[in-house]
Amino acid sequence: MEGKPYEARTVPAASIQRGGHHIQQLNKSDWKAIGYVPINGQRPSEIITRYYPHRHEHHIYTRDQVRKVRPVNVRPAADYEVTPENVANATMLINRSAKRYRDAARSCYEMGAYSFATANKEKKERLYHLKDKGVRWLIENGHLECTAKHGSMYFYTGLDRSFHSSIAPAVEPSVCVDEEMFVEAKPRDTKQKMRLKDAIHLITNLL
Repeated sequence: MEGKPYEARTVPAASIQRGGHHIQQLNKSDWKAIGYVPINGQRPSEIITRYYPHRHEHHIYTRDQVRKVRPVNVRPAADYEVTPENVANATMLINRSAKRYRDAARSCYEMGAYSFATANKEKKERLYHLKDKGVRWLIENGHLECTAKHGSMYFYTGLDRSFHSSIAPAVEPSVCVDEEMFVEAKPRDTKQKMRLKDAIHLITNLL
C-alpha cells in the first residue's frame, strides 16, 4: 500500500492536556494507559483500520466519550523465587508488554500524539532492557542455547521456550531463519498468576 497506514480524522470534542498537548481522541488502549475508559454504551466515534505490520482495527473514542477511572488499591509486587521457570516466565511477560508499548508508540505517533508516543517508546526501551537481562541470566546459567540467527538478532531456545535477542553467543550459529519462521512462546499457565509488576520485580533484582 502507498501512503500512510491510515489517516485519523479530527473529531470535535472536549480535550484534556498532557505534556503541553490537547488530546481530543485516542484509541481505547491509549485512553486506558492515561487512566480513562469508554463510558458504558458508547460506540467508537471512528474505527480506523491499519494494515502494517498486520491488519488491525483501532476503536477511536473522543474525550466526551470516556471517563476517568477511580484509583484502586494495588497489591505490591510478589517475591517469586529465582528459578529458571520463573525467570523464563517473567522474561516472556516483559517481552510481550514491551511489544504492546512498541505498537502503542507507533499508533500515537501516527495520530499526532507525540508526547504519548515518546512516553510509550521510553517504557518499551526499559522493558526490552529487562527482557535482555532475563535472557542473559538464562544463557549464563545454561538454560538457553543459541540455535539460529535472524538478521542481526539471535534465536535462543530452552525450557520449551524461544527468545529473540540481540545478545551475541560465544559461537556464531550456522543456521539462519526467515522472519516468517520465527515464533516466541507464550508464558506458561501456572497456579499462581504472575503479573507484569511481579515479573519486573524479579528480573530487576537478578544478580
